[in-house]
Amino acid sequence: MKITKKQLRRIIKEERARLEKQKTARRPLKESIADMQDYQSLIEGFADQLTANFEEDMLGMYDDEPDMFNQQPDEWAQEVSAASNALVERLTQAINKAVGELEAELHDGQFSMR
Repeated sequence: MKITKKQLRRIIKEERARLEKQKTARRPLKESIADMQDYQSLIEGFADQLTANFEEDMLGMYDDEPDMFNQQPDEWAQEVSAASNALVERLTQAINKAVGELEAELHDGQFSMR
């Protein structure tokens, strides 16, 4: 069976329209499991632990190689503290975003083996 270019374009156009209709028909998730208290605790605990390790290593760098730094130890400690606070926030946001995106993909059937 041969298909003309015109027929193929029509088929593609119809299929694209069908997929768009399905996409808009899906309801967005009202809530993510990342919003659940157990998940929030796990995410925050992970972010806190990773940040504590980061902070310890960054402060240790000053002790190991003080000549590398232009700032005084207390200034470096303040900078490390500010960076650590930013790291906790960024990690928490990134993990929540990843969990939400994967959860939505799962609900959309993107992991289906069909």
